[in-house]
Amino acid sequence: SSGINAEYGQSFADLHHCEDLKKHSLQYATQHFWEVCRQEEFLHITAEQLKLLVKSDVLNVRSEEKVYEALLKWVKHDVDGRHKYIPELMQCVRWSLLPQSYIAKEVVNEPVLQSYLAVKDMIINALIFHFNHPDTSKQIRRFFPRHPSSLVVVGGKNPTVRDTVESYS
Repeated sequence: SSGINAEYGQSFADLHHCEDLKKHSLQYATQHFWEVCRQEEFLHITAEQLKLLVKSDVLNVRSEEKVYEALLKWVKHDVDGRHKYIPELMQCVRWSLLPQSYIAKEVVNEPVLQSYLAVKDMIINALIFHFNHPDTSKQIRRFFPRHPSSLVVVGGKNPTVRDTVESYS
């Protein structure tokens, strides 16, 4: 599988200091994020590799929920050994891109996150953002997707006022 090859390539590149291979492996994983996340080898990458992957501005992912879920999956694979990475990994989540309903239903009561004050602050700030800017938060999700091949169309009747914003993937 190509996802397996990307993760193997990344590990091999790290081991042998092959910067080009490392770059291409990361590029592949960035472009095929969800496919790579479903592979068993994804669970064995290092915290640093994972952080590098999910903080990418061109991560090819349809929704920020997938980023959060991938991070949680990786952590839960070895909670005892990986819990210490939770705060720094959760900083890579673009919390304002998560729907308020998803945060309230899936994130707030997640047991793995409960003991981290920094993560609770991120969650609270995201909920406050959604509460204070209900219309803006929907526009931000449409306007600033991570998916690199989106087309954003801005239009309206008056050249100085934009009353329509659409995003196509």
